[in-house]
Amino acid sequence: MTSTASPSRSKTSSRTAVKATTKSAPVAQAAKPTVNLPRRWIESVLPGERPQMAREIIRQVRAEIPEYRRAMDGPYGRSIRASTEKALLGFMTQFFRSGELAPDSEQFFRDLGRGEALEGRSYDMLQAAYRTGALTAWRRIVRACEREPLPAEILGTLAESIFDFADRLARLSGEGYAAAQGDDAEVTARMRARLARMIVTQPETPIEAIHEAALRLGWPIPERLVVLDVRFDGEEPRPDELADLVCDAPVEWEQAGRLTVLPAPVDRDAINLVAGRLSGVRVSVGATMHFADAPQSLRWARLATRLRDDGVLPDEQVTFCDENLPTLLVHAEPAVTELLVARRLQPLLALSGARRLKFGRLLSAWLECGGSQAELAESMSTHRQTLHYRVGRLQAMFGAQLRDPDARVEILLALRAVLPSWEKEIAPR
Repeated sequence: MTSTASPSRSKTSSRTAVKATTKSAPVAQAAKPTVNLPRRWIESVLPGERPQMAREIIRQVRAEIPEYRRAMDGPYGRSIRASTEKALLGFMTQFFRSGELAPDSEQFFRDLGRGEALEGRSYDMLQAAYRTGALTAWRRIVRACEREPLPAEILGTLAESIFDFADRLARLSGEGYAAAQGDDAEVTARMRARLARMIVTQPETPIEAIHEAALRLGWPIPERLVVLDVRFDGEEPRPDELADLVCDAPVEWEQAGRLTVLPAPVDRDAINLVAGRLSGVRVSVGATMHFADAPQSLRWARLATRLRDDGVLPDEQVTFCDENLPTLLVHAEPAVTELLVARRLQPLLALSGARRLKFGRLLSAWLECGGSQAELAESMSTHRQTLHYRVGRLQAMFGAQLRDPDARVEILLALRAVLPSWEKEIAPR
């Protein structure tokens, strides 16, 4: 799916709609008629319904609105639960009696609207969540009436109060939402961060929600992508300095850097050129993947960052995973690496550190040259007679393994995994 909507037009129309909503129905209004509930309902029935009602509302909102269909652990889940509990508590302790909300509750829902705007979610989604919550609460009340009947006139007034309350919350949140949209740059940055987060948390984040968020930004969803893990050795460059690297792509802040999603194929020369102008910036470009496999591209990028920092991969400013797949492969699963080393490198493990490294380098280079001693001599700038002698030693050590295609592949992979650590073992300290 490719979006062709103009982001500026989308944001302008959204802001206009929110302002129109809040202007046409101001929060400062006459109090609604109070609901004269029986004492048992006030003291027992409503308090008893609240915990299960909150769970049902959250479940229903997540089921009906893709934007909110995410795991409920972490700050996101706590925010959803807190706002639901706050709403139910405000209704059950105050609103149905007086038609009013406490000032702190009003500010809470203004702040909620502001937070939704900064997170890049649409105001329509927020309104839909309030409507869904009201309907779910009303269904719970109807079921409670089967156990504790209410007179028809009280039940009707209670229904009116529930939906008036949802409208009041929507207007309060609309005020906060409209206020937050005054800073277009911050809102756009938050929207891009949120989209990046959604893309790399698939399938936890529904694809419908991703399409909606991408459409609002005017960012065409690519068929294939790479995820960049961007790290800063020192102070982070200014946003304008990073602009050429991240373009208009989804980009999320992280503790030690950023992650950025770019359509594939990427221009490698351009990335090298831009990164080269940024002091203290290091980039790992994840493996090229289908859009739905973005989390895997990020996983490879972060593995490349770790291996570069550990000295396994070359200490370069830009590391491309697609150019280092064998090394990434053997380090992705440590248990497999250990198995390959134990299975294929026993002849080298018996040698001293310096000799092990010397023959390990030679064996790796020989295998990479396809067993050609002439090509090996040229690449290593070593006399052919010397190489012939040393290769003969290797053939004596490994025997039939060097004639077995599968064994040769496994030996080369094992060497890719361990040579960097062997280098460190004998490096001067």
